[in-house]
Amino acid sequence: MYDAVTTALIQSTPALPELDRESLPDRLSRAYAEIAAARVRLREDGPDAGLEEIIDFATRLAQTNEALVAISPDRDDRASAAFVAATAYQLIFQAERVGGTELEGSVLWQQGISSSVSAMLLFLIGDATADAIEVSKHVGLPAGRRVERELVRTLRWLARGEVRRITDRDLLSRRYVAGDTDAEMAASALYYTLLRAVRSLATSLLGGTSDVDPVQACRQVQQLSHASAHAADRMVPEIISSFSGPHQLASLLLGVVSSLDGGAVVTIPSPPGTDPGKWRGALKVIARTRPYLWPNHRDAITQRLLETGVSAAVGFPTGAGKSTVSQLKIAAHLFAGRKVVFLAPTHALVDQTSRDLRSAFPRATVRGERIDEFGFDTGSEELPDILVMTPEACLTLTHFEPTAFDDVGLLVFDECHLLHDKGDGSRRAIDAMLCLLNVVRLRPEADLLLLSAMVKNVDEIAAWMAELTGRKALGLALGWKPTRQLRGCIVYEADTLEYLEGLLKTEHEKKPKGGVPQSVKAQLTAQPFGFFSVKQTWASMERDDYACLPFLDQEVALSTNANWKLTPNANELSAHLAARAAQSGLKTLVFSQSTINANSIANQASDLIGAVKIDLTDAEKVYLATALDEIGSPDQLYLAVDGDSVIASASVHHAQLLPEERRLVESLYKRREGLTALAATPTLGQGMNLPSEMVIIADDSRFDEAKGRKEVLEAQDLLNAAGRAGRAGQNATGIVIVIPGKIVALDESESTIGSRWTALREVFGQSDQCLEIDDPLTALLDRIHAQADDLGDTEHYAISRLLQSGREDGADPADDEIALTKALRRSFAAYRRKKLDEPWIETRIFAAVAFARGSEDLTDEARANRELSSTTGVPEDIVAALKASLQSSPPEDNAHIMDWSGWMMDWLDANPDALERVVKYGDLESQFGKPFKDLASASARAKYALPRLRLLLRVWMAGKTLNEMQAMLPPNSRQKRYSTSARKFVMKIIPSLAYLFGVPALILRSKAAAAGIEDYDTPPNIAHLGRCVRRGYDSVEKSALAQHLASAGLARRALHRHFGLVVPFLAAGKPDESWGDILDRVEHAMDEELNNRTWDIDDLL
Repeated sequence: MYDAVTTALIQSTPALPELDRESLPDRLSRAYAEIAAARVRLREDGPDAGLEEIIDFATRLAQTNEALVAISPDRDDRASAAFVAATAYQLIFQAERVGGTELEGSVLWQQGISSSVSAMLLFLIGDATADAIEVSKHVGLPAGRRVERELVRTLRWLARGEVRRITDRDLLSRRYVAGDTDAEMAASALYYTLLRAVRSLATSLLGGTSDVDPVQACRQVQQLSHASAHAADRMVPEIISSFSGPHQLASLLLGVVSSLDGGAVVTIPSPPGTDPGKWRGALKVIARTRPYLWPNHRDAITQRLLETGVSAAVGFPTGAGKSTVSQLKIAAHLFAGRKVVFLAPTHALVDQTSRDLRSAFPRATVRGERIDEFGFDTGSEELPDILVMTPEACLTLTHFEPTAFDDVGLLVFDECHLLHDKGDGSRRAIDAMLCLLNVVRLRPEADLLLLSAMVKNVDEIAAWMAELTGRKALGLALGWKPTRQLRGCIVYEADTLEYLEGLLKTEHEKKPKGGVPQSVKAQLTAQPFGFFSVKQTWASMERDDYACLPFLDQEVALSTNANWKLTPNANELSAHLAARAAQSGLKTLVFSQSTINANSIANQASDLIGAVKIDLTDAEKVYLATALDEIGSPDQLYLAVDGDSVIASASVHHAQLLPEERRLVESLYKRREGLTALAATPTLGQGMNLPSEMVIIADDSRFDEAKGRKEVLEAQDLLNAAGRAGRAGQNATGIVIVIPGKIVALDESESTIGSRWTALREVFGQSDQCLEIDDPLTALLDRIHAQADDLGDTEHYAISRLLQSGREDGADPADDEIALTKALRRSFAAYRRKKLDEPWIETRIFAAVAFARGSEDLTDEARANRELSSTTGVPEDIVAALKASLQSSPPEDNAHIMDWSGWMMDWLDANPDALERVVKYGDLESQFGKPFKDLASASARAKYALPRLRLLLRVWMAGKTLNEMQAMLPPNSRQKRYSTSARKFVMKIIPSLAYLFGVPALILRSKAAAAGIEDYDTPPNIAHLGRCVRRGYDSVEKSALAQHLASAGLARRALHRHFGLVVPFLAAGKPDESWGDILDRVEHAMDEELNNRTWDIDDLL
């Protein structure tokens, strides 16, 4: 389970008698596997007998190596010996916890210190800060004496990197040095000196200075711990007193100081061009929570990553500190006076990243943006210091507000494997690549920082970036990671499965028709085993490289399919494993491929774990209140609540959660005393930081529509999910269990294993960096060149975007060949192909130009439509049809938001074939189910869907609850349980409608520009239509109120209620009023409402 770097570290530990250093990493991994399996089995009759042998071996290994480090803290193999000693201690602690040993207070006394304290410091010496944090959680404070108690508390904070807590705390008075004897008093005094040394070290880690030199203080304690005298008849001194405990701790602290030398964040020199004072201040802020640099961080800094003009593709494994690298690079640009754009793949990750960056840079302005409504609220305003958005939002902004990028010095692209085309028909990869190309075109001086744990061809991407920018670009892909994972899959004994299959065959012969009888199903049980690799991957085919261990001490039910064949019953097994893991204190994350399965697993796990009561924090109460207000009823939440308490230990995380629901679930899961299990869909794997001790992959396959069967998931999907197990700062070691989609039989006597494991081995035999990124434009250009029959909206959209990307300011819009040639030659596709096949570029450019021109020369009107289509992503013919309708039959001049909304729905009624081109077919099918799917044509399906969409849109904008919206739909028990249909409408359909409803404003702006009208002011009810649809407002005045109250962050229904307070004081609008006029009118009404409000004294207090 150890990476290559850590394996080499362990194997270089000092040679000891009868110790096979070559196989030591595997032996330690096997021991952890046995402990993990025993912990999940949760035996009530004490520890497994096999753990006693582990404890005995680990004790000898730990004590010997610790002694070597303490005696010779400057030895060359100090880090190896320290890491091995600490790892051995950690195994002991884990094995003892399986046996029920409770956390006890640590001991610092005259003759020794607790092994848990030693382990913390040994991990710091071994450059394993993540492990030090994990051990620190199990270090209790000593009872009794204040000095020793304060010292252990301070050491725990040091191990956790919480050095600010050390310096913020007043130094304990020397008067607390105490003891019942002179020797105990002396030991206490020595420990007090070490307390001052640790505080001095913490001060230096935060960039401060102290009058205590930690090295000198530790050496002083070492000298004072051994007093000696010369007898007249002796040639050597005689030891007359010894304080082994203080001496041992001083020796370990010397090792810590030496290990951290040069490895502290505050030691990073300011990059050229940055303000040294501001840089140092920024490092001090980062050091409050992340004071230590990891080896890969130091390597990146050494390669001059932080300098302006240096870009990088970073392929560190999951949990290996990409966030720290990005924050340091961001700081370098902020303090050189440049702005930063940060791309994240999902809105949930935009929210999380925005919060993280606000915390890291409290003096910077940080804002998140979204693409599902036009109008970025930027206008003529400058960008904030850091703008976080999805690639789609950034691409749109490059077209609407190109000058906004004038001061951008850095583009960070997190989870950049989004650039790779998944072949699912989505335009996300194309948009991501076009976004990257556009930003470089607009701001060629900007550095690029691409981050992903999945990317294999990091060096190739870096070389392309260097060519694209004309400057240095680094490929950073050090395989080291601060955490490790034990990965295995569920198997069953072959004899048991053979018996059950025989039983099914016999019973099927008796009952050839129909399903398996319940009486037979009840007999289909088997005990699951975990088949773990002791290596980092499953690349090996040697049986000795795997450990097979019982994972539950009971049999679980298997299920059957329509052909009477055994199937894994993955949901029930996942729930049992999650419940057992949770009961043993392991935070467990279960990945499933559908929301229905995730809901089932969470509910079953909660029932198995039993009743709980989790009190909410103040922030969580706000999330709950907002979610309840939006949904309308507590029984419609995915989280079981009773008042201000959560009464279930497991919940879900998927795309149907409301934003406040999602934040509540995430907050509860992160809390130690919160949720213990979470069932999630793959959306959580998109970089969301919810670290878990155990990850269960409940389904390794997904139905492939094209092949008509289930296929094993792509390597990047499985490995990304597995990467959630274990995170630095939380848990240094994670457990990953895969439940194969087909039952795997293990026959130890024949040394055979089921074929499904072999298929999974192809995935888990790879490292995290498993995906070779290709340009999504490659396949698209190949299709155009081949004149494929299915060329359509996506190809027209991409080529139009490329035309825009290739045009220089002032270039002739009709010169398509020059623009396309310029854009395509800068692409990653061209970079890859020119090394192999030069004619490919020329032939694709020729085909793309021909495709762009079509069979006829474009009129000015058609070219304007194409430009608008490429800007919005809305198909060209739909833009033309909307433009024609706006010209021939527009709403009344003073039409309000709801009038415009109704007009757009009328337009869709008149153009039904457009619906599935502006709203994803899959979203519509999910919304309306089989009645929709069974209709033969797009027009028929639209006529079924549009009346229902019109109704839902109207009540959404009117501020109704989701529960009320659900009640207006045809009854469906499965859809009704969580107001699922209403949720799908809000989460999936509304963003698409909002996007479309924003197009009329752009059409009017485009027409004004074509007519030479400068400073055209789009009528507010049209300009804000998309935003009002997205946010659920039925008047432009509510949009104005939301802008005034932006800092309050009011949700939809809360905004509607607040508007109800203001509206009695709101003057009627004037014809042709501007957006500024509306803002003034609403602000005046707000002031009047405040002036006339009756205040309660309790509110004022």
